[in-house]
Amino acid sequence: MVAGGFGDKVDGAPALPASSLAFPVRALDRKDPDGMLKLIDEIKPKYVVLSHDIWMFPGVAEAKLRHPDTVFVGYLTIDSGPPTPAWRGWLASYDGIVVPAEYGREQLLERWFDIIADVVPYGVDKKFYHPPKDGKEKLKEKTYDESIRSVMTGKSLTYLDMRGKFTAAYLGMNLGRKNVLGLVEAWREFEKGKDDVALILMAHTVALQMEEIGHYPPTELIRGESVYYFHQPMPEDMVGSVMSFSNVLLHPSVGEGFGLPILEAMACGTVPIVTDYSAMHDLCDPTCAYMIQCVRYAPHGTLHICVPDLYDISEALETAYADWKSGLLETKSKVAAERALGYSWDNTAWRLKESLEKFTVIAEKRKNGIIATRIV
Repeated sequence: MVAGGFGDKVDGAPALPASSLAFPVRALDRKDPDGMLKLIDEIKPKYVVLSHDIWMFPGVAEAKLRHPDTVFVGYLTIDSGPPTPAWRGWLASYDGIVVPAEYGREQLLERWFDIIADVVPYGVDKKFYHPPKDGKEKLKEKTYDESIRSVMTGKSLTYLDMRGKFTAAYLGMNLGRKNVLGLVEAWREFEKGKDDVALILMAHTVALQMEEIGHYPPTELIRGESVYYFHQPMPEDMVGSVMSFSNVLLHPSVGEGFGLPILEAMACGTVPIVTDYSAMHDLCDPTCAYMIQCVRYAPHGTLHICVPDLYDISEALETAYADWKSGLLETKSKVAAERALGYSWDNTAWRLKESLEKFTVIAEKRKNGIIATRIV
């Protein structure tokens, strides 16, 4: 996409410079590998920012030869470790690498001192994700009343009754690396003998068929059980509402490049239950979250992932449940919400602007034969 200059603002934040290309690499036509090169030749942009799967565009080195004054930036997430030597070639072809978490930057710089890397964290939209004004229990009552009215008027066939229940939520894709099946199995163990608990799964079907979850059928909403499952993406205002009245976010994934749902939950005062691994360290610690230790590290392609034990996930739920009953959960909730205040999309835009300016200076030094230091 082509955006305005840094002097312009979008929602109070700087836009990319004029004549810049920002492109998700997954959108490139693999049948036309020279398409991006042609586009760069045509526009002659000041910056080219390629995001996600940046190894799929091997033409950066050639593009740099054609356009020595253009700054090439790659954006990627690193949710496992360590990177293999195969990464070295395509990483080095960029003038700078942007990652959303300090964990990713550490993974790169521990292995290659000359890779120029900077951290630009994600933000959170405070319009949708914020603590409920009158508390979580009041919002649960309001949500129930509104959904009942919807049923009575024929606008909806579903309702959510979370009143007086310890409510956990999951938000994200239904992928193996998100450990969706693991969290459901751990929940099954935790829910035994309890009639005041509920789990809301907002899991988009991607790689796994929902039949694999077990006895929970692939319907929009499961009634009469403690698990409610939404398999289609929900409107963001509804996601924000569910996240706001939930007491905990159950997110024991095997690795995260940042963990945006975790940040969104924290902004709502919803306490995360997360794996003590990867970029989840950037957001969480025991003052604002329940950290699940890794019991083993397993190979995942060329990388390694953390595999939490189902018993430990269930135990973390038990601890959070006890804290909810005693009122101690409220302390973690307040800390989580306060920590999320430091993240916004405006801040993300300003950080990206600063990174591009740093990369420009470093690219100029490299072009003139001056050895540039990595960004700290």
